[in-house]
Amino acid sequence: MCEHRSSESFTMGVVLGAIIGAAAGILFAPASGEETREVLRVQGRKASRKVKRAAAEVAEEIEPYLDEIAEKWDDVTDYVADTTEDVREDVSDFIEDKAKDVNKEVKKATRPIKKLFRQ
Repeated sequence: MCEHRSSESFTMGVVLGAIIGAAAGILFAPASGEETREVLRVQGRKASRKVKRAAAEVAEEIEPYLDEIAEKWDDVTDYVADTTEDVREDVSDFIEDKAKDVNKEVKKATRPIKKLFRQ
């Protein structure tokens, strides 16, 4: 967790540094517009490379966590599937038992009526 925050801080620092550097270059540049634009293009390319490198470093740092998350996700989905099947079986068994109980009670309740009609 601490490494993740460190990576975020580094990336934010690179991005903010590039933005601040570009702004300072514009504000304090004694050069002409064409020269300033060229400096901005160069600085933009440098900033882009730094951001890409930082993103690659962050991706490399979090890769082991992604594998771990994927493994844990598989464990969770397996657990949910197993638990769901267990609950389904338990509910099915419960309903069957109650249906049998109801059937027995109906038979008990209808015996006297059947006796009346047999006579």
